[in-house]
Amino acid sequence: MQNPIFKSLPQSVSHSLFSPSLTIIVPKRRTARAIMPCTSLVESSDGNGAVRSFKLKESTFLAAQMPKKEIAADRFIEAHPEYDGRGVIIAIFDSGVDPAAAGLRVTSDGKPKVIDVIDCTGSGDVDTSTVVKADDNCCITGASGASLVINSSWKNPSGEWHVGCKLVYELFTDTLTSRVKKERKRRWDEKNQEAIAEAVKQLDQFDKVLHHLCDYFLQ
Repeated sequence: MQNPIFKSLPQSVSHSLFSPSLTIIVPKRRTARAIMPCTSLVESSDGNGAVRSFKLKESTFLAAQMPKKEIAADRFIEAHPEYDGRGVIIAIFDSGVDPAAAGLRVTSDGKPKVIDVIDCTGSGDVDTSTVVKADDNCCITGASGASLVINSSWKNPSGEWHVGCKLVYELFTDTLTSRVKKERKRRWDEKNQEAIAEAVKQLDQFDKVLHHLCDYFLQ
């Protein structure tokens, strides 16, 4: 038996998938003229015909990208207002989610739409396969050999801790690495020049003492 929702869909729908918990409706590919909203039509005075003047607005542009009316999604929501995703948690893996965007602030029932944001940049860069256990003082030995104190509020029933280390230069970009090395060289040169000046001063004093000793024994 055909579902009533498919009877109300226009011919612009190419195919659809329906189940009690999931509905996916895919419209046919739309042309650029249909997607780009046109707010005014200006008649050309030079006899070349009508020239369409496109003035894009955020609301009209986004509405054209999400054609709810064409696929009868608006009528479906009106018939089933509670079918808006409430109570559903979705995990999104993306390289650029803006949690401050207007559409990501609150749900239809007033709850925060974004539950948590985790920055996984560089995840897996550090090898933490080494496992150690804490001593009686809640201290562990890190992969670099340094002694680390475990926060007493952390709950770890197994008592095992994964540790790892990585050279900071391996995490830097080439530009940052070059800049850091230049800065370190500048500081090293300053200290080096100070050390050279002090060594020359002490050598000069030694020469003077040696000269006086020679004069004393040659008298």
